[in-house]
Amino acid sequence: MRRVVLTLCAVIGLLHTLAPRAAAAPVTYEYTGQLFNFCGFGCPDNAPDDPRGEDYVKATLTFDNPLAADLTFADDVVSLLTAWTLTDAWGSFSASSTNGSTLDTLLLATDSGGNIVGWAMYALSSTTEAGIGNPPFLCQAGECDDFIDLYISDFVAVNLFLEEALEWDSGVVTESREGLPGQWERQVPEPTSLFLLGTGAVGVLRRRGRQSR
Repeated sequence: MRRVVLTLCAVIGLLHTLAPRAAAAPVTYEYTGQLFNFCGFGCPDNAPDDPRGEDYVKATLTFDNPLAADLTFADDVVSLLTAWTLTDAWGSFSASSTNGSTLDTLLLATDSGGNIVGWAMYALSSTTEAGIGNPPFLCQAGECDDFIDLYISDFVAVNLFLEEALEWDSGVVTESREGLPGQWERQVPEPTSLFLLGTGAVGVLRRRGRQSR
């Protein structure tokens, strides 16, 4: 029994020593936008269906470590980025760090807990441009509307670089400066194989200890 206890202590000590290394896993932030409420050029005629109330923007940002607290738009986060995606719920387009797309803009602000509370992300794929923002993008009167300023939280221009007859634009538009922003959530990394191996070893040793009594 004494040997089992000593072995357990050794395993637990090893896990504790290696824990900082195991904790250094990539951290992914996932964005879910509000349902589209705006139908623009070529929409819904060129879209698979009317996207209003159905489609929305999705995005991911992956870093080696969690974002620091109290970041502002002046802080550089692009150099820390290891992977990113920007798409929509319908899968009408796909912009990512792995398919040759361009991340033209990425600005982030965080609160005291490191949560993303402000953002501007704009990307171009071979066929589409899309963007998300909080505070929302300002589209002044005469640009998007002849009479009023509009604030855009999310937008897509699908098939923009193909034939004009295929393009459709949609997004989340409001007359309020607060806009209708989506939400970011930080995904908790899965336990590492090392941790699983260690806990499995502890379980085996516990069973052996019971059998030896």
